[in-house]
Amino acid sequence: ARGAGLVLVLVTSSSRDSVERNFKMIGLDDPFEQWITAESVEKGKPNPEAYIKGAKAAGVEAEECIVLEDSVNGAVSAASAGAHVIAVPTRFSSHGDFSSSNKICASLVDAKSYIDDLLGE
Repeated sequence: ARGAGLVLVLVTSSSRDSVERNFKMIGLDDPFEQWITAESVEKGKPNPEAYIKGAKAAGVEAEECIVLEDSVNGAVSAASAGAHVIAVPTRFSSHGDFSSSNKICASLVDAKSYIDDLLGE
């Protein structure tokens, strides 16, 4: 993403400790320039505060952001902030109402293909 001029910001309802623990557990290097975690906001999702802060952390307006979300509350939050929302429901959220999303994808592979199309790649 960095090479493509994109800024990656993690916006999560999880605590910073939880994210760090999960990254370490799966051996993932942190690809994000900024993190917006539960500690970063006063109002959690579906309030748009987290995504507004995420956009600000990236130095852009929310309307310039592409968001991947796996939860209904997260999709509502991102859409309310004005972002372009791609829902990638999990087995736990697949029966939720993702109508606030611009696109619903069955997998992250499908989401990547959709993002490539959006960006003209």
